[in-house]
Parts: sequence; C-alpha cells; structure tokens
Amino acid sequence: MAVAVRKIGISLHTFYRWRKPNCGMNRAQLTRLKKLQNEKLTLRRAASELTLEKLILIGAA
Repeated sequence: MAVAVRKIGISLHTFYRWRKPNCGMNRAQLTRLKKLQNEKLTLRRAASELTLEKLILIGAA
C-alpha cells in the first residue's frame, strides 16, 4: 500500500483520511449509495408535502 500511495504522490495519512468516509467501498457501490441517498431525499420531500396537504385539508373541514 505504501508503495502505491507514494507512486501517486500522497502520504499514507492522506490516503486513509480519504478512504475513511467511503468505508472501503468501490466506485460502483459509492455510486449506488449516492443514488439511494438522492432517492431517499426525494421520497422524504414527497411525504412531507403530502402530510402538509393532509393537515391543511383537515383544518379546512
């Protein structure tokens, strides 16, 4: 690992700091994770809007 890190011109400390947030996942897994996070955000927003609409309808009745 140390040889590969030196080859690209960074320190081991930098490599491990970069790797930590990714939990050792490969590129495909990170892409899938990001896609799922975006989908979750979209669904949360939709649920919030529906809840707000429901409260408005209940208040108007």
